[in-house]
Amino acid sequence: MLRPLKFSLFSLVLSAFVVSSVIGKPVVQEEAFHSKHLPVDGMESTFPILLIFVSFSLGEKALLNLAQEAKHTNASLVLRGFKDGSYLKTAKALEKIITKTGIGFTVDPELFALFNISVVPTYVLSKPFPPHATERNQTPLHDRLMGHVSVKYVLETFAKEGSLKNEVKALLQELVTP
Repeated sequence: MLRPLKFSLFSLVLSAFVVSSVIGKPVVQEEAFHSKHLPVDGMESTFPILLIFVSFSLGEKALLNLAQEAKHTNASLVLRGFKDGSYLKTAKALEKIITKTGIGFTVDPELFALFNISVVPTYVLSKPFPPHATERNQTPLHDRLMGHVSVKYVLETFAKEGSLKNEVKALLQELVTP
């Protein structure tokens, strides 16, 4: 089982509730961001964290596909920053994806820096790390794969060649196929 991501102080989670609040549309509870994806401070775990680093440059269709996969694998989608530097434009751009999948996005440039991400999509499976940037003193042990591939392919590759082979093999057994 993947552990939900703990977000840094500078992270922003965009969920159906947040997006709907920003653009003035009501949201029903079923559309809200599922609590299993919310950060939980103080949670100790040995479960790895699966991050999918994305950008608006991927296009809406690719972001939607990645959000659907993230839902089935308890992965966290991470954006470097706001669309055109605007929170409102970001919320509007993600509204359809978040509403369809129930999966939110994290805006956290510090995670991009922590894992030295320069290409999207990039998948990172990481050992747990402190939620706040001020508590991090090194990049955690992790596996990384770049490219437009499925999460299942990523995890299978990590299981064969990655630093977290044992953890990944257990995850693959628990995956709910979309």
